[in-house]
Amino acid sequence: MHQFCLTVPTLFRRLLPAAAAILIATLLTMVAACSKSSNTSVGPSPTKCQLSAAGPVDALDANGGTAAITISAQPECAWTATVEGSWISGLTPGTGQGDGRLEFRAAANPSATMREAVIVLNGQRVTVRQQPTACQYDITPRTRAVDARAGSGSVSVETAGGCAWSASSSAGWITISAGGTGSGAGTVSYQFAANAGEARTGQVTIAGQSFALSQVAAATPNCQFVVTPSTFDVPGGETTATADVSAGAGCGWSVISNDPWVSLVTPSQMTGSGAATFRVSANPGGGRSTTLIVAGQTVTVDQAGTCSVSIAPAAQSVGGGGGTTATAVSTPRGCSWAAVSNASWLSITSGANGSGVGSVVVAVQANTGAARSGTISVGGQTFTVNQDSAESSGCSFSLNPASQSLGTGAAAGSPIAVTAPNGCSWAASSGSTWISITSGAAGSGNGTVGFTVTVNTGPSRTGVLIIAGQTVNVTQAGGCTASINPTSQSLGASGGAGTSIAVTAPAGCAWTSTSNDAWITRTGGATGSGNGTVTFTVAANSGPSRTGTLTVAGQTFTVNQAGGCTSSVNPTSQNIGAGGGSGTGIAVTAAAGCTWSSVSNDSWITVTAGATGSGNGSVTFTVASNSGAPRTGTLTVAGQTFTVTQAGGCAYSIAPSSKTVAQGGGTGGPVAVTTAAGCTWTAVSGVSWVTITSGATGSGNGSVGFSVASNPGAPRSGTLTIAGQTFTVSQGGTCSFTVAPTTISVGPDAGAGPDVTVTATTGCTWTATSNDSWITITGGATGNGNGTVTVAVAANPAGARNGTILVAGQTVTIKQAKH
Repeated sequence: MHQFCLTVPTLFRRLLPAAAAILIATLLTMVAACSKSSNTSVGPSPTKCQLSAAGPVDALDANGGTAAITISAQPECAWTATVEGSWISGLTPGTGQGDGRLEFRAAANPSATMREAVIVLNGQRVTVRQQPTACQYDITPRTRAVDARAGSGSVSVETAGGCAWSASSSAGWITISAGGTGSGAGTVSYQFAANAGEARTGQVTIAGQSFALSQVAAATPNCQFVVTPSTFDVPGGETTATADVSAGAGCGWSVISNDPWVSLVTPSQMTGSGAATFRVSANPGGGRSTTLIVAGQTVTVDQAGTCSVSIAPAAQSVGGGGGTTATAVSTPRGCSWAAVSNASWLSITSGANGSGVGSVVVAVQANTGAARSGTISVGGQTFTVNQDSAESSGCSFSLNPASQSLGTGAAAGSPIAVTAPNGCSWAASSGSTWISITSGAAGSGNGTVGFTVTVNTGPSRTGVLIIAGQTVNVTQAGGCTASINPTSQSLGASGGAGTSIAVTAPAGCAWTSTSNDAWITRTGGATGSGNGTVTFTVAANSGPSRTGTLTVAGQTFTVNQAGGCTSSVNPTSQNIGAGGGSGTGIAVTAAAGCTWSSVSNDSWITVTAGATGSGNGSVTFTVASNSGAPRTGTLTVAGQTFTVTQAGGCAYSIAPSSKTVAQGGGTGGPVAVTTAAGCTWTAVSGVSWVTITSGATGSGNGSVGFSVASNPGAPRSGTLTIAGQTFTVSQGGTCSFTVAPTTISVGPDAGAGPDVTVTATTGCTWTATSNDSWITITGGATGNGNGTVTVAVAANPAGARNGTILVAGQTVTIKQAKH
């Protein structure tokens, strides 16, 4: 009778309507008898409902995916599945009866170590293991271009936890300052020296990947560059932008891009003022930022993202008793997405927000009515959940309260009351790692569930408890705190890149960084979440020392920069006559507030005004008369050297002032030099055939000797410069000439006759003239050394005739035939 009473409800539910009508009276009688029985249990015995479960034999692939557990149980035995391990989700179905197959989804393993999770089935624990991920490395950025100043930077290493790596530099001017070795994700910091020469590129090897650092050539002295604007915000599609460069004429500058998605349209090398135009490629992923070096200045390009999201699968089915399900989300790296439930009976337990590849886990409440469908919106895509009707479960459950809010500290939540018919089994599990079940993990009929939450040091968060297939939302207040290290830095007047600022914040805690002063430029870490790094550069300071700030993660970071009071003077030198007097005023250019002084370094130079000053100003001076040799002295004006060169008061005379030398050459001199003691002089020949043989230099009275080479040609004259005076040397010479031919015969018609060749010594001049009107000299009327004379004759109107031309003193006869 007892066994029959247990099976009556099941049989009654399964009878066809026709059979139920025939047997209804008998069945009612049996049920009444059952109600009077001393044994009131309506469920199978615990011993009989022992189940067995077989999980995956081998460890799951590191990439994750879908797997299943096979469950063996008596047909009337109900079971509920829960999971211990955040990387297992999507238990389908979460509850069942009798034999079954429990599917679940494993997330990709981000670590290089094996990991385990446990699926609990009515108290039986099934261990699921997952292979470690293979060590793969990526670094960001892979290239960087910097100006000629010294500075520092950092490179982020992305890899799975437990994957070891190292960093080394192959360039002597680049040193690793931090992160020489590491494991898992990390950061390598480096420093680079100032460049005093040509442009150069160095390589740093990080985790087997190559990072290239390019440094522009040293700046051209006295060249100043102004680049506007220094920041561009561009849309996600392909576009072009232009930075204007103001520079002095002749000042060369270059443009270098730090990323391949920004390419140059204009030449990479330019001179003077101009414009640097560059093309930004379309962005296939999330927002991104890079820099260019334009004329030694950093120009930042921030580009918006263009992101697309896909999910798989697009739909899932869940039994009437509720449970959990999930869908995988795929989108380009850096693209963020959000998941929102469009049905009150569907709750997102994880993946409400994400970036790149991830998953959304959904808790499905038990169904108390007809079959239904609900949707989750995931990054613009629709995930559909189909649920069976209430009749398929046979049990209904209610929870009180249905949600709770707690503070930031670790605490126990209010017990949650479960109301259910006798014999209806249920289970409770946490859908979030920070919520733990402390009592009531499983029950039947009415019961309570206790839970606790851990302390929250991050942003406010919402997790879920899944109890009897229904979701209880647990909201905990946020406790985000952030710190920075260091909190201040001091830089020199030349500016450059500062040391990276490390931000320490709980995972998920978002922060921003901004510069509060125009001369401080944030180059990296404009936004972040959790731990991160902020980098910045400081412009050169040409004025007094100054202090500025960055606001990083709500903290104040102070930058102290030394003064860079540089000054220039114009002119930088002057020439003054021997009589002395006042020099031209010296203009001093300096930044406002920059003080300076001027002082004479020689007793014969006196500062008359501008001994001290601030900002722009001028200095005047006088020079005493000079009765001696030329002299040079200096003033130190605003740290610059100003040179004064004064002519000497020396007078010179020479005797004789000229000499005539025979054609055969020989020695000449002496030439006497007369001047005051201490007055120096020199003697220099102005022609190659006269050589100074003595007295090339002297002081006071002296003499100069010289020699003259033999003259093979015409008479000649040359000069010596002695003590600033001109001494003339004249030398005799001989010239001889030959002409060929000496007789020329031409026809009766007008035209050119044969050329006449002149042979003569170089330097010997000659002329050519016609002695007859019908003969014309057409070329070579004058010459020097060897040469050629060309002639033309008129037509002959009568009988044969003779005429002559005189070439280099020689007679050439021209005979013309009759017509």
